[in-house]
Amino acid sequence: MKEVHKLLTKPSLVNENASLKEVVERITEDPKTRAVYVVDSEKKLKGIIVLKAVLKSAFLECIPEPYLSFSSLMSVKPKIKEAKDMMVPPIYVKEKNTIKDAFILMMQNDLEEIPVVDDDLRVIGDLNMLELLKLWMQKLGE
Repeated sequence: MKEVHKLLTKPSLVNENASLKEVVERITEDPKTRAVYVVDSEKKLKGIIVLKAVLKSAFLECIPEPYLSFSSLMSVKPKIKEAKDMMVPPIYVKEKNTIKDAFILMMQNDLEEIPVVDDDLRVIGDLNMLELLKLWMQKLGE
């Protein structure tokens, strides 16, 4: 990942007890953000909340029934109040992983961005699809 270390963006972080409002505030700070990472007091990664989960949580009560499938209802808990209720287990890459590793994980898990962690699972950055496209453009110019 050293080749893209300079492309990493600042990750959006919240703790497990962050309210839905706090999660929305964090994910909307930067228009490129598509996920918020849930961390403990030592900034160790505990989970991921993707934009779609935030939207479902925020608008669950006003989404028309025809647009809700049974599976989507099962993936969102009613009356979500905290980050821990929306997060899914973490998927991440470490600094020593390659761009290819990151790309494969992102594609396999339908993620638009992925956290980059150190050996202690502390979030040190965020790699998103736009950064991968920037890298591709740089390689094209060489």
